[in-house]
Amino acid sequence: NKLSGKFKDLRSSYKKAHITGSMIVKKNLITASKLLKQVINKEIAFCPNNFRTGHGRTAKSKNLGSTTGQGIFPEKSCKIFLKLIEKLKVNIKSNNELAKDYYIGEVKVNKKKYIKRRLFRAFGRVNGYIIIYSSKIYND
Repeated sequence: NKLSGKFKDLRSSYKKAHITGSMIVKKNLITASKLLKQVINKEIAFCPNNFRTGHGRTAKSKNLGSTTGQGIFPEKSCKIFLKLIEKLKVNIKSNNELAKDYYIGEVKVNKKKYIKRRLFRAFGRVNGYIIIYSSKIYND
């Protein structure tokens, strides 16, 4: 049996969502939700495999095998993935099956185009579209 869940047009960091998705893939639904809750409570830090620059060092990243000591606490993306897992658990419960039998097989995080907005000036003028870099993501 396969289940799938999807979120669209979420305002979140692509890199942090990608790191979060790579840390919970191939895990049981229950253990993945526990791991995400521990990151939200800042008990464990995710260690990035790619997108490594700019992260601080923390001792809590050694729990997941960080060799450099770098770790991040991506709270917003963890909450997004936690919502998705809770939706999947409700679907499993409605099918009268156990959540511990299901594993996360694949996680896709895609970038979306940047949002374009107008800049309104004085005296009724409107400047051209100015790109404001607020990234959106897809979670599959």
